Amino acid sequence: SVADFGVYALFLSWWNVGLHLGSFGLNSFMQNYLPGRGLSEQQKIVGGLFQFVCSVMFIFGVLSFFLIGEHIMAWLNLSHYFRTSLLVVGAIMISGIATIPHMWLSVLEKLNVANALYGLNSTLWIILSAFEVIFTGRLVLWHVVLYWVVGALSQFLVSLVQLKGSALHLLKSVFS
Repeated sequence: SVADFGVYALFLSWWNVGLHLGSFGLNSFMQNYLPGRGLSEQQKIVGGLFQFVCSVMFIFGVLSFFLIGEHIMAWLNLSHYFRTSLLVVGAIMISGIATIPHMWLSVLEKLNVANALYGLNSTLWIILSAFEVIFTGRLVLWHVVLYWVVGALSQFLVSLVQLKGSALHLLKSVFS
């Protein structure tokens, strides 16, 4: 519907702002600071960055859900989109967390994989939305946002698989 299209534009803006703010400029830091360092030193640095981003994204998620969420959505007169806005928050959180292993692939000069994963995250939601329209004849807003989450999660998981043993170090850094 026309109303859903307007809300979609708002959510897309939130997602894009969240992606840029959620990376904290760490992608530039990693590309400039990590090359030339040994793998064990890179693992320590990237593990710390990963732990930081996971912590901040967790706090962002809690604040979005409990303190800001319903009040902002009511103020915008979009209360009935609250659940969909939570999916947007999830997409921002997963995308922010996925930035670290994705950038590390670039630093490790696995550029083909990193670029393919960026393409996956950027286009998977479009492909899934097209299939939904083709097979059902309609497109539901919360499905599109769910497809954003699927793209971000796919990028994150494939990045971890590509990092192999280093991925375990990243995951352990969150819980240490």
